This record gives sequence, structure tokens and C-alpha cells, in this order.
Amino acid sequence: MRNWACAVGVLVFALSLPHGAEETDGATGLGWAGADLAQAQILASRTRRPILVFARSDDCLACDRVEERLTLNSDIVPLTEPYIRLLLSTAEPQGAATAALLGITLTPTVLILGPDGMEAIRSEQRISFAWLMEQLQVITRRHQEREADAAPSAAALGRSLALLLDWGDLAGVERIHVRLAAEGTQATQQMTDALPGTHEISTQADLATLLDRLDDPGEMRRKTHLLALALEQEGRPGMSLAAYHHIIARLAVDPLSEARAAFLAARQSLPLAGILTRLDSARAADPRSVPILMAIARVAEEMGRIYKSYHALEAAALYAPADAWITLELHRLHLLVQIRSRKLAHEPA
Repeated sequence: MRNWACAVGVLVFALSLPHGAEETDGATGLGWAGADLAQAQILASRTRRPILVFARSDDCLACDRVEERLTLNSDIVPLTEPYIRLLLSTAEPQGAATAALLGITLTPTVLILGPDGMEAIRSEQRISFAWLMEQLQVITRRHQEREADAAPSAAALGRSLALLLDWGDLAGVERIHVRLAAEGTQATQQMTDALPGTHEISTQADLATLLDRLDDPGEMRRKTHLLALALEQEGRPGMSLAAYHHIIARLAVDPLSEARAAFLAARQSLPLAGILTRLDSARAADPRSVPILMAIARVAEEMGRIYKSYHALEAAALYAPADAWITLELHRLHLLVQIRSRKLAHEPA
């Protein structure tokens, strides 16, 4: 609801502007501007830049600390430059009105809005230096010139495939298989030739008996993936999913349980809002967990929150820059964000 409230409120503000209103220096992000969210959103839509909002109140020591970091710290200040930056003081009428529009009830609050006006991320009250550095690095990387990355090797994709099975990202598993098949690699041909017969698998017990004969985790992953592909090709998607469920349970590690649950819920089209909330809490406890970040990206995309998904992927890329799958997903979401931003730039209503 916060996201839609932001977008609708911004539209109301924008419609109230006089025709031909010009962008002043105060709305361009050259330093910290006031509370003119409407002007900032118009500029964000035209330039496809994000908006960084900092809300503070008077007599607030925590607010003073965060403001000092954002405006004076030599490590953080350069990272704020890609943003259109707004400073809201809840002691001033316009600042208080804008804070209410954005659903800000606590101070200090740091909020990031995408160029489409949708909320990407926020943090309230306990805003750490590490959190600010991570979020601002994500945005800085986004606005740097991108070089065309070389296509990842089959071996690199194979390593990602093993991780995806451990996490439970079955959509990712299938995308890697499709990519390898399209490239016609020798490894893929060997996998295709080795698709096992599934005539002996009638129940989940048969499936478990077959997979539990394997002791080596690498062989277990490979065999499970081949079986799942064969079962799906036979028109037995339920049994295919059961194979993945079984292998994920066998390779279970407790800290990954939230990520596994999220990936499987997305696969089975279960309600995702509560799962995304749990993932956000898990990330707060372990902000560098790549499986949690990837699960947030997958679930957010399933819910249509493309900008949040992209934001989580960029954070994952900070902590696993060499991972082939993260790189591919990041490029895919980058294109989706560009398309979405351009559409909104031409169709502001």
C-alpha cells in the first residue's frame, strides 16, 4: 500500500504544479533540496534517476548522526551524487506534509524511490553506516558506465546451477538449462543424452528411494536435475517439483530456510506478501546473505515490484561479483528497469 500511496500522491502533487514549471537547482540534487517531492519526481521521470529522501525531526540525536553521515562523511557523500536528494524536516509544514504522503512516521528515515515513483527500500530510526554504504554503492554502480560482459562459461553456469538447487531457485535452474541448451555446449549434450528413464517412478517414495542411493552431493544435484527435467518432459510437473523438494531438503542448511521457502512459494504461486516481509527481516539480520537477496529479487519480481527486485540483485552483485547467474539476472533486470522507466517517462500519467 505504501508504494501505491507514494505513486498516487506524487501524481496529485505533479498535477498541482503550474504549467511549464521549471526545474530549479534545488530540485536537481546539487546538494540537498527542500521538500518539493513533485518537482523531484518530475525530474526523476525525465532523467530516470532515483530519489533519496532523508526525513528528520528537531531535537533528535539519531537524526543528527545520519544527517552528518549523508552530508559530511567523505565516504558517503560521493555516493549520494547519482540521486535527486530531498531533506524533509517534520518541523516544517511542507516537510511534514511530504513525510505523511510517503508514509514516514518515524525519524530518522532514509527512503529510496525509483524513477517510477515506487519505493525501493527504506530504513527507520536505527540507520547504520554499513547500511548506508551498501545502499548507496548499489545506486552508484547502477549509474556507472557498463561494459559488455563476456558470456559466462558453461563451467561457471554449472557452479551457479549447484547453488541454485541448494537455495531452491527452480526458475533459475531452468533458465540456466535453457541457456546451456541454446549454446549447444558439450556438457549440455551429455546431460540431454543422459536423461534417465522414469518408468520406475510412480510415487514420491519411489523418487526418494532412487535419490537416496546417492551419497555425493554433486552427483545428487546432477541426478535430481536430470530426473526433474525428464519428469517435466513427460508431463508430470508435480513429480518434477517433488524431486526438487527432496533434494533441497537433503541439502538443507538452516540459515537458508527462508530463501528456500520463498523460491518454492513463488514456484507454486502461493501468496508472497508475507514471505517478502519475512525475507526483509532475514536480510536485516544477515544483510550480506546472497541467497536471501536473490530470494527477495525473485519474489519481488513475481509481485511486480521490479525496482525492488533489481535493487536486491545489485546488492547481491556487491557480495558475489563473480557469480555468473547473478550477472545474467542483473543484466536482465537492468533491461526491464530501463524499459519501465522509459515508458513512464513518456507516459507520466
